[in-house]
Amino acid sequence: MEPKTSSNAEILVQGSCFFADKERMGSKSNYLKRLFELESSRITISPPLNITAQTFEFIVGYCYGGSIVITPINVAALRIAAELLEMSTGEDGAKGDNLCQKTEDYFKKAIDVNRKFVVMILQSCLSQMPEAETTANLVSKCIEALASKVDEGESIVNYLQDIKTVSYKDFELIAESLYKKLTGTAGQDLLYQIIDFYFEEHSGNVTDEQKTRICNYIDCKILSPQLLMHAVQNQRLPIRFVIKAVHIERLKAGGTIVSAANNHDSEKTECETADAHTLGALLFKPLVDC
Repeated sequence: MEPKTSSNAEILVQGSCFFADKERMGSKSNYLKRLFELESSRITISPPLNITAQTFEFIVGYCYGGSIVITPINVAALRIAAELLEMSTGEDGAKGDNLCQKTEDYFKKAIDVNRKFVVMILQSCLSQMPEAETTANLVSKCIEALASKVDEGESIVNYLQDIKTVSYKDFELIAESLYKKLTGTAGQDLLYQIIDFYFEEHSGNVTDEQKTRICNYIDCKILSPQLLMHAVQNQRLPIRFVIKAVHIERLKAGGTIVSAANNHDSEKTECETADAHTLGALLFKPLVDC
């Protein structure tokens, strides 16, 4: 005779009611376990958590020991829900046997497969901001993966059309995460292109102060010469950032001139002295005949 399954808890999710067992649900979710300990048998998790009834139905099935089917379409929602519900430990306390790890493993494999999967997951993530970024950096991870898969000469912004629907606050979260991930000239060039694309798509909807905050994540000093020159002439950028770009561009241009002069001087023999390699000597040295 099979044991009866008790339903001693009512869990409200976006207007839908789920009847479940406290012990089963609490063994997989530390968040639910705390709620059951503090409140009555009737709890509401969405709101405040951004979890749909459809996603929570998968969660209940998983907590009851059923197999959970993860796809590129639902992996973001499940990954977010797993983090929000604190499902980082298995029923036996094992770290590997939990929904956070299962969804993260699938996510990494999916974005590593091909560009199509990355775009599908990215689109689902953008519709679930800000949690998609605050819980597990899903959007920035997708963009980073997508950047490694675009064809040579192709722009990543061709795949970021949905980033017109993201709010300023959400985009700032993405920009901050990308700043930490995209290092070096190639990374900063990519971040510049993404930010510039966002400004172009949101022309008139983002203030200069907001633009300045986002542009603080761009390191002008390591932008490629082409994009640094683009920034100098870019009317979409805030004036403070443009002035900074102009200053750095001039410093780099001056450095190139000095370097070229030094190389020319080094080819001379006894006509020049060692101090001719300083900037002051180059600007003020007297003319001499060799």
